[in-house]
Amino acid sequence: MKQSGKYTIAFGGLRAGVHEFDFAMDDCFFADFEQSEIKKAVLNVTLELNKKTGMLILDFHILGTVVVQCDLCLEEFDMPTEVRQRLYVKFTEHPGEEEEDIIYMYPLENEINISHYLYEFIHLALPMKRIHPRNEAGESLCNREMLLNIAQFSGKKGQQDKGQWNGLEKALHNNNK
Repeated sequence: MKQSGKYTIAFGGLRAGVHEFDFAMDDCFFADFEQSEIKKAVLNVTLELNKKTGMLILDFHILGTVVVQCDLCLEEFDMPTEVRQRLYVKFTEHPGEEEEDIIYMYPLENEINISHYLYEFIHLALPMKRIHPRNEAGESLCNREMLLNIAQFSGKKGQQDKGQWNGLEKALHNNNK
């Protein structure tokens, strides 16, 4: 990843206590991940790092917009996004496999790259169903022309299928006589 250095925190020289870091995430951030379904975004990250003896507590607050495709009309729209996530970093001589919200590191390590975690947080925050929001009057902001085209195409296909099934039903009915 080209930008990964921008998202590396050198915590080794920090004193115990709370430290705040700010990051910006945009299209370039997501372009570094080949499999990213997000191509466009404007997000701000505030990271509060609490350094304690033998561990770090990372509190992430991500706020901004992600461009997604509407599941109904297929048009892209800006989806407001807010993520709050906490990670614990524990230092041990025998790091195990990472858990849901716990990262294990060797005691001599003095920096952490958070880019992968940011990527995961944003993708996991996206809803399964992505639909344009509604305006103040409660009307959908979907592309009406596209919805009409989809409905028209779906209606014709449904009628064709129904006609094919009617033919099969007649043939079965005639064979049963």
